[in-house]
Amino acid sequence: MAEVDLLIKLFDTLKDSIKDIQNICQALLTNQTSIGNYMKNLPMEEVKGLLKDHSKESTTEIGTCKETVEIKSNNLLQKINSMDNKINKMIIVITVAFTLLTVAYFVVRSTTDVDKIKKEIATDIENEQKKEHQEIIDAVTEAMKKYHKK
Repeated sequence: MAEVDLLIKLFDTLKDSIKDIQNICQALLTNQTSIGNYMKNLPMEEVKGLLKDHSKESTTEIGTCKETVEIKSNNLLQKINSMDNKINKMIIVITVAFTLLTVAYFVVRSTTDVDKIKKEIATDIENEQKKEHQEIIDAVTEAMKKYHKK
């Protein structure tokens, strides 16, 4: 019995859905008919004139917009070019400054190394001279000792 009640409810739902669809189709047909009647009653010459005026106005507005866009884009391109030039100059200045600092570093470094080398050579020469001097003193002392012993 429950199955029969369920089937009855399903058929009632289907019947209601079909009625709703029929009502929607009827409303659509009524709307289409009213739109068709409205279109038949429109003054076509006036609509054509309005469309032509709209076309002219939109073309003028597009031309004005095009000119404005071109002017703005030219201004932007000029600013970008000037920024590009400034950036190129800045890169060149930084490169030159870095090169000068590097050269100055190597010059200072090389002069410092030369000074160290000169000091080392002078120290070596001084040590050599002290050694030779001491050898001469020792030789003279030996010679005098031998002479006094005779």
